[in-house]
Amino acid sequence: MARLNVHVHVQKDDGTHEIFGPDDEVPGWAITQIKNPNVWDEAPTGDESDEQSGEIPPKAGPGASQQAWADYAASKGVEVHPDWKRDDIVAELEKLGHA
Repeated sequence: MARLNVHVHVQKDDGTHEIFGPDDEVPGWAITQIKNPNVWDEAPTGDESDEQSGEIPPKAGPGASQQAWADYAASKGVEVHPDWKRDDIVAELEKLGHA
């Protein structure tokens, strides 16, 4: 299980921050945003972040960003074209039965 060795602030899609520390279970959405390898006591595995971040993002409102959908698509093995907007990603995932 991924374990931090320090406290980190992670920005959520709605612009707010959440703080995680050594005793916290870090959710997949946060694991994918923590890029500094030095903050991990036990680094997350690809399976761990995919497993925890496998929730379908909302289609509107907080958490419905293009980046959230691109991350979700990547977790399903779906290639996202650089010029795609959120709705394009959602449409592709729906076509493939992932949304």
